Amino acid sequence: EGLRMLISEKFKLNQPDGPSDGWLTQDGLWLVSKPAVDQLRAHLLSQGIEHIPTSNAPMFNLLQDQAIIQPNGEGKAIWKASIDNGRGWKNTLTVLKIAPALIWPNAT
Repeated sequence: EGLRMLISEKFKLNQPDGPSDGWLTQDGLWLVSKPAVDQLRAHLLSQGIEHIPTSNAPMFNLLQDQAIIQPNGEGKAIWKASIDNGRGWKNTLTVLKIAPALIWPNAT
């Protein structure tokens, strides 16, 4: 629920002029890994959730173990994505892949 709330209320998706927290594509929902996990951790802690990993690697593992994020071809949580806004900005970012149905279960 925390991730769903962040995506619907805080994260900016598909912002061609930036900044974007992630991108929704036909392949999935891609979130910039560090900011997404940092904000999720902060949200969970603010809700009184205990035993949240304090560093990102264990947090990625937890999300992957819970099938919230989808592993890359090597079974790892982090994907590398080349982003090009078509307006002269290009960058390679580390991202997490999430099935959109986990965030928007009733979307068709």
